[in-house]
Amino acid sequence: ANFWESSCSRTLVSRQRLADANLESRAKGLTEEHIAQIKAFFCSEIWELAKLCKLRYRVAASAILYFRKIYVRHSFCSSERDPRLLHVACLYLASKAEESLLQAKHIVTYVKMSKPAWPYDVKHVLDAEMIILQDLDFNLVIYSPYRPLSMYAQDARVPNSLTQTAWGMLNDSYCYSDAVLMYPPYLLALACMVLASVAVQHGVGDVAIAMPTHAAPTPPPAAHTPATPTAGPVDLTAWFTGLDVDHAQVYEVTKELASAYERHRTLISADECNRLLDAVITTGVPGAGNM
Repeated sequence: ANFWESSCSRTLVSRQRLADANLESRAKGLTEEHIAQIKAFFCSEIWELAKLCKLRYRVAASAILYFRKIYVRHSFCSSERDPRLLHVACLYLASKAEESLLQAKHIVTYVKMSKPAWPYDVKHVLDAEMIILQDLDFNLVIYSPYRPLSMYAQDARVPNSLTQTAWGMLNDSYCYSDAVLMYPPYLLALACMVLASVAVQHGVGDVAIAMPTHAAPTPPPAAHTPATPTAGPVDLTAWFTGLDVDHAQVYEVTKELASAYERHRTLISADECNRLLDAVITTGVPGAGNM
């Protein structure tokens, strides 16, 4: 399958489109930083819920992409699209799309295990699923950057430590940044290789970065039989320079991910998230502010 021949390439979001999104939320008092914080909070919630439900990393990544796409088209002000419900429905829908189906009643049970006051039930999740499908134009196809990341890591013959760090950076990029909506998978994969090389001091770039929050599997899944990693420290500069890519664009993505990563590594609290949402949403579900 070719990303550039798919519908996914036509749904990449421009920076201007992102800037124009959530105008209603901003009109009601949310700042751009508030909106980014709310997204980061719920994307991390999706990731943690997927782990609790023992769903594959790809299910979580698809659910996060669905979630972020919804709030390009819509604001946080609609009670139909309260993220306190939709983040769960996105994971449920992604579990179906990625053929790892978890029944709605089970995902609701898992949510209530960690959040007993969560006010929604199975019917709410199923109704929200239909809203999400309509918002996504029933297009659930996702091209993942995880496969190109594995292939790049094998081609560069990097140590497992760098591969795992890059994988964790990619997980974090879904949680902390809208870059996953803006750039094709191969650019995200390369940017995370650069970030990982900096994080483990393997010699590419000058972006300061900490280790990832959302860890990789041990070891990360391989796209095919891996090459033997190089022993000891690796300087990726020659490998990276030899790639037939727009190096300036890779570095642009790298800086964007690094900036978002550092801003959102410490998430806002659930109470603060509820306070921000309750200020802009009028909901028909009593107690919807409880998470």
